[in-house]
Amino acid sequence: MFLFDRLLDVLAAVSAALLVLIMFSVGADVILRSTIGHSLTWSLEFSEHALLGILFLGMPWLAREKGHVAVELVTETLPANLKKPLARFIAFICACLLAFLAWWASKLALQDYAMNVKTIGIHPIPRYILPAVVSFGLLLTSLTYLRETLFPARYGPSTTSGPVA
Repeated sequence: MFLFDRLLDVLAAVSAALLVLIMFSVGADVILRSTIGHSLTWSLEFSEHALLGILFLGMPWLAREKGHVAVELVTETLPANLKKPLARFIAFICACLLAFLAWWASKLALQDYAMNVKTIGIHPIPRYILPAVVSFGLLLTSLTYLRETLFPARYGPSTTSGPVA
């Protein structure tokens, strides 16, 4: 479990670094375009692909940290003895759904790889990379929710509500 948590931490750091790189590349693109009339031709495509990486590489860490939005309208009205089992059941459903989506994305990645599909743009890259990143992020997030289901005492969902400080 320690290595899994470190992997999630590293991927969260990669997500943060991608965000900083987007900021600098877009800023440099704007400055170059307005001063010398030329832009960084790769900046827009890099930003598009990096946004996908930020989302799917950061998602498992966010799920582990319980930083996602949770609608607790119904669960807060339940008796205390039902909240934890329901939270485990919901985590299990999330794990199953995310595993299915990871399988689907990996199937697309393998298909794109087999057909040697490239992205459309000025600087095309092999398209299989994008669904592979999606699949990887979904799989790790699925494992995060599965861990909540199997080890609720250590990783289980919080049953407290209220605003996060």
